[in-house]
This record gives sequence, structure tokens and C-alpha cells, in this order.
Amino acid sequence: MIRFLADTWRDALLRPMAMAAPNSSVYIEIAAPDFRFILALGLAVLALISVRMARPRPPGWMPTLALFALVFLSFIPWMHTTGNGRYFMPYLILIGPLCIGIINLIRSTTNMKAFLVTAVLGIQGVALFQNTPWRPMDGWEWIPWKGAPYFSLDLPKENLDPDTTYVTIAVPTYSLAAPLFPASSRWINIVSFGSSESEKESPLYAPVKKALQESKSLKVFMTSAPRFMIEGSVQPDQTATYTINSYLEPYDLRLKAPTDCQLATSTSMAHRAFFYAEDTAEQKERIRALSGFWICSIEYAVSPKKPHAPTGEELRARSLFEKMENICPRFFSPGQQVVKVHRAGHQRRYSGSDSSLIATEDGLLYFKYDRALNPELIGKAEDILAPGFAFDCTKFKGRAGLPWEREI
Repeated sequence: MIRFLADTWRDALLRPMAMAAPNSSVYIEIAAPDFRFILALGLAVLALISVRMARPRPPGWMPTLALFALVFLSFIPWMHTTGNGRYFMPYLILIGPLCIGIINLIRSTTNMKAFLVTAVLGIQGVALFQNTPWRPMDGWEWIPWKGAPYFSLDLPKENLDPDTTYVTIAVPTYSLAAPLFPASSRWINIVSFGSSESEKESPLYAPVKKALQESKSLKVFMTSAPRFMIEGSVQPDQTATYTINSYLEPYDLRLKAPTDCQLATSTSMAHRAFFYAEDTAEQKERIRALSGFWICSIEYAVSPKKPHAPTGEELRARSLFEKMENICPRFFSPGQQVVKVHRAGHQRRYSGSDSSLIATEDGLLYFKYDRALNPELIGKAEDILAPGFAFDCTKFKGRAGLPWEREI
């Protein structure tokens, strides 16, 4: 996953400055501007000038210097591995005390030091106020955690088979629910793998497929949809059944017919209930009451679908995708097999870089970054497939450059 990694040395070196930008997906998915790193660098310059002029050195300068080196040298392995803020948490905590420690080294009056401390707290405080994680739209909480239990789930425990394998078909997988089930239960999120068709099967999927086939009890665990339940029942209606099966069928799985879904209600999930403006009070109450999870029996299809013969257009799309995988392997991981139909032609998804390649019917290839509004034209098929074709992989729209330089 290269979501938060820099594409150039310049972007990597300027990451402390980029972290102050009020943009999302800089070092974490939500907007979380952090001015403290750039402030620490500015304060360090003032402290260096002050300390060089001081004899003897102020007390505590060596531990502060060691902490400064630790924090900023930690950017090297961080930017080399993930660039993801959740794996940088110790240093996001340490940078605050470091700013105060640097201010303490500056040879100045107590009032000036108090002013600098207030300025640092004020600048970061304004950024926090403008992007507060305690507002529903600015935070990243999936479910509010306000008291015990940590996750509310009313399970029908008398009907739970301890040898069941639970299949999830969504991200996030609601793994918080897993510890509430019998310890012998097994959990598999199949959407992490490729299709079960022989020519599309991920090497990692083979043992998963074997485990699914050998399971005595297979059930899908997914969020319930109160609007798509059969009237007077908790069973999914025809639309919901079709939708669920569309996620299962690539793996030769399907809901058992007739469905035997159990509903595990959850007040935690009721907090995420979605309402339309025209919903009545009774409809809203019904949706809240039926919010939770479906636990439905699934089975392997009796007649798995046969691999289809690729068309000439699909073969050309595969060739284009493979060419770009060779040119930009960091963005387009080689060895991908799945090609999906797109309304404009065919596409291949690259989850590691949050992007897709789209080959159109009229012979054009586009790059689409998840956080960009529009796809970016790479070129014509004949030009891309020609020997010697080159492309700058550090200029993709939506992720290239510093946050304020990115195009949409």
C-alpha cells in the first residue's frame, strides 16, 4: 500500500511541511493538519542561534537534542515503509513535548517563552478546532464508543454452531464482532482475494478456498438492510438476495435457498442508520430496530460458472495493463489477472495504489486515482504498446506533488 508514500525525494523531504496542509489523505485518511513539526523546525533554528551564543550550554539541551534527532530521523523509516500516521503515533505524541523543550532552550525572558508556548498551542489548537475529530463529519469513528459493551450485538447464541466459518464481503469487515462469537469460529474476508475462476485465482486464495470447501458450516456475516427485508420478516428480499449473491458468485458461493438468515440486532449499528427526508417516524423506528447484521447460510454453487473466452477488446486491454505494470510497477503491481467490464471498456483495479487503469473501446488508456475527480489520459493504445514507450510515473493527477499542488 503506497497511499501515503511520497513519489519523489522532494515530497519526502517536505513531509513535515505537507503535514500542516488542511487536506485529507496526506498522512492519514481524514484531514488532520499538524503544524507542530514545521514549528519545531523553526523553533530549532531560534534555539540553535541562541545556544551557539550561550556559554555554558543551557541545562537539558542534550536530552532535547536527542529527542529532536529521534523524532526527525524517524521520518526516514516511516517514509520508506508506509507514511501512514497510525504507524507514527509515538512521534505524533512526542512532537508536542519536543516543541516545549526547544522553547525552553531559547535564551530569552520567561514572558517570551510563555508567548512562544501559547503561540504553538494556539496555532495547533486552531487547526484542531477547524478539523475537530469530535464532529461526526470530521471524525473517522465508525461507531461511537461511549460505554460498555464496546460493541453491542444481540446474538442468537442458542443457534450458533461453534464450528462455523463466517465469510465477510465488505471493507471494513466489522472484526469487532468476531470476539463475541465462539472462539472456535473462523473468519475469512473473501473480497481481499481474487476470483475463484482458475485463470483469475490469487495464489493466496488456494488455501482459503480449501478451508471454505472443507467447512461444515458456512455463513455470510454482513450488515443488515432494513429497507430490503421481506415484509413482516427479517429475510432479505429479492433485490438484497441478488446483490449479496453478486458478491459471492465470483467465488462460486451463493446464499442457500430459501434463505435462513438470522438477524443480530445492534444498537451500535443503529447509530449509523441512514434516513431519507420523507421517512416517517414509524419508518425510522423500524430501521433502527432492525439495524445490525444478517447471518445467512451459504453454499458452493452446484454448477460453478465456466471461465469465459476473452474478446479481442479484452485481450488488448490486458496488454495495455501489463505494459503499464512493467513501466510503473510501484503503482501497478505486476501479476494482476482480474479484468472487469467498465462502462467505457475494461478496467483493472490496483488497490495497493488506490487507482485503476481503464482501457476504452476507442483505444485509449486512462489512469483514475480514487481521490481525483476525473481520469487522466495516458495515451493511445498503439502508442503505449509500441516499443520504447515511456511515462513519468511520478506525475499522476490526484497524488503527485505536495497537497496544495495536487490536481483533481
